[in-house]
Amino acid sequence: MQRSSLVGVLVMLLGAAGVAPMRGALNRQYDGHRRVLDTAEIPTVGVARVASLGHVEWLADVLWINALLYYGESLSARNPGRYVDRYASVMVALDPHFRLAYLWAAVALVLRTGEVPIEDIRRAAEYLEVGLRIYPEDGELHFQRGATLAFELSPRLPRDSDERRQVRAAAAEHFRKAAALGEGPEWMSLTAATLLSEAGRSDAAIEALRDGLVHAENPVFRDRIQQRLVELLRAHPSEDRGLSGMQALEAARRREYPYLPTPLYLFVGPRIGP
Repeated sequence: MQRSSLVGVLVMLLGAAGVAPMRGALNRQYDGHRRVLDTAEIPTVGVARVASLGHVEWLADVLWINALLYYGESLSARNPGRYVDRYASVMVALDPHFRLAYLWAAVALVLRTGEVPIEDIRRAAEYLEVGLRIYPEDGELHFQRGATLAFELSPRLPRDSDERRQVRAAAAEHFRKAAALGEGPEWMSLTAATLLSEAGRSDAAIEALRDGLVHAENPVFRDRIQQRLVELLRAHPSEDRGLSGMQALEAARRREYPYLPTPLYLFVGPRIGP
């Protein structure tokens, strides 16, 4: 090996040895100053259809992966995520049966860095409404739309406005349907009953509680649901359609199979024999 080449190799080795201890500090400094721009390359629906060569579901999946990466990076960099709606609109236009896209759009439009415009919350509710036209018996979509209306849109509206009352009543109806489908947390039927009672829908409130009682497994929530149901039925005796039977069923479950949730007890049935 020539002397000049040997000197060059020695210089490289010495340089690498000198930089190695600084690598961690340099990486931390880079991460601290790295700036992620809020940009995205999203084709229009027309261009996307042509580019897919007829495989529109495949292209919707590709956009889905990019949308997840974009949303996660936006949260990490504390960017506003301006292109969430654009991603969602193109995905569902390419594949209207893309159920997860509706759910993702509702969450990603609402849960973003900074102040979320009320128009984006309305847009999130619209995506769920469209999804429910395709999947009308989807309990998760019903629950998500109820939560979006009740906990995101309603607080942003004037307290005494007609729109707020309509939004809360619509949220209650979605909670009621989700409870009937066995979807959502066990407190949901209590929330639905409160909202429906506000709207003067005592009959629907009672139905929501009945559905919630059937699916409740936690004894604490089951007792709360039953207590609230009894209160409503006492206040509206004309709506009593089987309270005594329901109470007898619950008493029998606690006596015979206290460790079984109500839905499973209905399947197993009363204990036979001594």
